[in-house]
Formats: sequence, structure tokens, C-alpha cells
Amino acid sequence: MKILHIAPISFKQAFGGPSNSVLNLAKGQVKLGHSIALLSSKSGEVIENNTIDGVLLLASPIKKHINPWKISKNWVSLIKKHFGIPDIVNFHDTYYPFHVALSKHFISEGWPYVFTPRGGLSVLAQKVKFYKKIPANLLFFNKYVKKSALIHALCENEAEEIRIKYPNSNIFIVSNGVSDDLLSISDEAYKKDVINNLKEKSLITIGFIGRIDVYHKGLDLLFLAIKKLQESWADNKIKLIITGPFYSNKDRQKIFKMIEKMPYKDDIFIKPPVFNDEKWAEINTYDIFVHTSRFEGLPNSVLEAMTLGKPCLVTQGTNMCEIMKLNKCGWGCDTSVESIKNTIELAISDFGIIDQYGKNAKLYILKNNTMNSISKKCIEAYQSVT
Repeated sequence: MKILHIAPISFKQAFGGPSNSVLNLAKGQVKLGHSIALLSSKSGEVIENNTIDGVLLLASPIKKHINPWKISKNWVSLIKKHFGIPDIVNFHDTYYPFHVALSKHFISEGWPYVFTPRGGLSVLAQKVKFYKKIPANLLFFNKYVKKSALIHALCENEAEEIRIKYPNSNIFIVSNGVSDDLLSISDEAYKKDVINNLKEKSLITIGFIGRIDVYHKGLDLLFLAIKKLQESWADNKIKLIITGPFYSNKDRQKIFKMIEKMPYKDDIFIKPPVFNDEKWAEINTYDIFVHTSRFEGLPNSVLEAMTLGKPCLVTQGTNMCEIMKLNKCGWGCDTSVESIKNTIELAISDFGIIDQYGKNAKLYILKNNTMNSISKKCIEAYQSVT
């Protein structure tokens, strides 16, 4: 097949989200023998190489369009010239006017497209900046979603929320996958003697990697939960590490204000974003990976931590609670301060469980989330509508 992926990604720093998962999916589909192109809808992305591991890279918009809802049909000519006519197009992420504008041209060309919202249609996500999303849905996005040949949900919970909003949608469910590169280094990176390492530590290390968006990622809930725990302890029991870029200056201010209120603030660390091998090395310093989002599609960072043998503590908002509970890969809790607090206390109470859950996490990924497996499932879905 000839498949065109369109997503708001950075070619230089695949830190997380679509920048990571979409590129990995594209690479996986190339390995299956398909012809794949990737167009970044993020304006100003400079392409230094024409391909990445066999994926053809197409030029992104140089700058934002004056009217983002109406763009030149020259984009279709550009795609045909450099890639040809795709059998199917896959749009990734939700509120991008450039995607909507392109989809209108694709419809007139008879090019079917798949829409992967990546959590953007969830009930909580819809409430964020609702004053913009309600008119945008009515004027543009509802038609764009309904015209898609398929909607790609990352898990059953996301699919259910999409069905409520768009009951006649043709939905398929395929999770995110982990890169072959990460699978190849995970054996080397994983600490074999976890229990002894934990016993030698004075503090259990709990870590988060991702965009530091306090509301979206539920970091306010996490800090309040840890604050309550620290207030109840005579001596601190955990070290918290938050690694990633700040979403805004407001988020930066919130984080440091929360740290100042913590009883053991010297055991809380904020680190800048890391990539590739540095990212894997950072995750490997954690005993437990934590992700307390209010809403997500399916967080790739959790899958990466699991691949490295790290048990994960997640909220319902990540859509991964049931995976943790059913497969004993970690701990799932409600998206609330009290539930997060109680679950952290439970998680750090038994070194043996931390060790075993980490091993289970890695086994789960090997069985369910290799990029080869994920890529095949997506191809089968694409072929059903072409």
C-alpha cells in the first residue's frame, strides 16, 4: 500500500506523543514492505534528510496559513509529485485546521482518510477550551470526523467515548507500539537485581517523563497526593523526578509553587527534556513510573517504561488502568488525590511486588505492543476500506 501519514510532529526531537508514536508506526509499516510518506503539519519543520529509515518526509507548511481552514490545492500537487497518489491517508491528532482543510481536497480527489484523534475526542479533552471547540465542532470538525473512512481509537475506553459523540462511526482499535530500537536495548538497560537495589536505597524513586502540563497530566493531583503522604511520615520514603518541557510559563510557576509547599521539597527534582538513549537511561533510574493524566489516548511514555521493565502507577485518565490490574504490570487508581495517595503507599510497601510487576510489564509489551504487531493490525484496518 501507499500510505500517507499527516501529524503535527517534530522531525528533530521525537520527545513524545505523535512525534514518537507516528514515526514509529510509519517505520514499522515500511518494514512490512509498504510505501510510506510522512507530512508534518507543524509549521516551520525543516527537513535535513529526505527519509528516515525508509519513510519519505514531505515539507511542512513554512508558516501558519492566514486562513487555516482554507489552503491551496497545491498541497495535493506536491504530494502527487513527491509521493504519488496514496491508497489511504492517516491524520493524527485532533484540533488542527490544516488537517481539516487538506481533508476537503482529499475528498474531492477520492482519497480515503483515517482519523486518529489520540484522546482529543474524550469527554474531558472536549471540556478544555470548550468555548473554542464547540463552534469549531459545529462549523468544521464534525463533518471532518464523519467523512473519515475509519476512526482509529487507541483503546476500548476511547472507542466508547467516540461512539457516544459519533454513534455511526466506523471505529477500529489498535494500541500504540514501542520502537524496535527500544526493544533491542531493553534487556541491557533493565536492572536484573531489582530487589537488592531497592533495599540499598533510602528512598524509592518515582518518575514521570512527558510534557509538564499541570492540568492535562494531573501533576497537581500527584503533588497533592505526595504532600499528604509526606505530612504523615516521620521520614520521607520517596524521591519524585519530573522530566520534560514545560507546556507554558504558567505551568512552570505552578510546579515550583507546589514544590515550595512540600514537607520534603529537597527530594523533588525537575529536569529538562531528554531524548533517545538519554531518555531510556533516565527511565532506568526510576523504580516506579507514574502517569496521573486526567485524559489521554494511550500514553506512549508508559509503554516505553514498561518495555524497560518498570512497573507503572497510572490513573483512569490514561486508559491503562485495566492493563495494569489485569496483567499485574503496576497499579491503577482513580483520577483523584486520595486514590493516588493510597495507591502510591501500596506500591512502595513491597519490594518484591515492584520487581515482579516490572518483569510482568516487559512481558506484556513483548506479547502485545511490538511495532511489527501494531503495524500489521493498522494495515489490515486500512485494507478494509480501500
